[in-house]
Amino acid sequence: NTNYTITTTFTNAGKSCNSTPFNLNVIVNPKPLQPVFTELLDPDTGNGTTSLCGGTSMLSMQISNIDPGINYSWTVSPSNLTIEDTANTVTAISFPDSSVAYQAVISAIAQNTVQNGSCKSKATQVLIDVSAGNAIIEKEIVPKEPGHLLVYLDNSSDLRYHWGYDSMEVVNANTKRLVSPTFIDGQFYQMFVPSAKFIQPANGSDPEQLDTIHYAYWVQVIKISPTDTCYTRVYYNGPYCTFCGNRPDEESISETVIALLWPNPSVGNFNVSVSGDIYGRIDARIVNAIGQTVIQRTLLKEDPKHEFSFSEEEIPPGIYQLQLLGNRGEKVNVKFVVLSK
Repeated sequence: NTNYTITTTFTNAGKSCNSTPFNLNVIVNPKPLQPVFTELLDPDTGNGTTSLCGGTSMLSMQISNIDPGINYSWTVSPSNLTIEDTANTVTAISFPDSSVAYQAVISAIAQNTVQNGSCKSKATQVLIDVSAGNAIIEKEIVPKEPGHLLVYLDNSSDLRYHWGYDSMEVVNANTKRLVSPTFIDGQFYQMFVPSAKFIQPANGSDPEQLDTIHYAYWVQVIKISPTDTCYTRVYYNGPYCTFCGNRPDEESISETVIALLWPNPSVGNFNVSVSGDIYGRIDARIVNAIGQTVIQRTLLKEDPKHEFSFSEEEIPPGIYQLQLLGNRGEKVNVKFVVLSK
């Protein structure tokens, strides 16, 4: 932000006169740094990707020099490439198979906020040669018990595997964003064996289970031939899961936190439906008419809408309130009546 004092001079026939000085304020907004991005293809890959096999799915790209207050955007060419998130620091790009080889262009741009002038950086680009054909036909990942295992349904002898995960952040009731893609050390087989980090402990009547609230699991499938090495990535869960599309669609749920309880009144056995932007562990308390907590439970909600059952036949008849408190401060209360048995 710089102020300049300017005086103009008019000269004619050897005579001159000056104007009244005036001020000019010049604001120079900072230009954001050109983004640096890398792919997460294989921990052994050191120099970056310059060629891929046709049909490569979910190549993870991430910007490494992230600055606060800067927005980032991705573009791809040709237009039939699939990009999962165009406005996140992490995205995944799929390269369709083709009868002929082609060149793909991946670009990332950094841009200041409107308050800072919406200045754009120079675009960072990488050119990738994509070969013809589809080297790896993706298969589904299925769960296997006991042990909360995940199994990739292709054990072809020319394939090898490396399992990993993305951390999941909840954007709103219907949207989750993936960040921090990470390979898991030692998980190089067709079957993924989760460590304790990835297990949600048992909670009341709910048994322990694989943590799909905080993590999106995937396997990097690698095919090695005498002429090439091909990669593709298959997700088990999360917004990039292509095989999840074969499962029933989730209904669109409002972000507003809503709790519905039925039957009401009851003799202590009732159901509660919780929907909206409240996820993870929920502190549930049943409070009597004088404010005393008579029952306390921890609920676990990972879907936009979830139903829970309560069997509290020991509660005396009376008027109660079910209080739900989320781990981000979300609150919702429901009044209900318990009748004599």
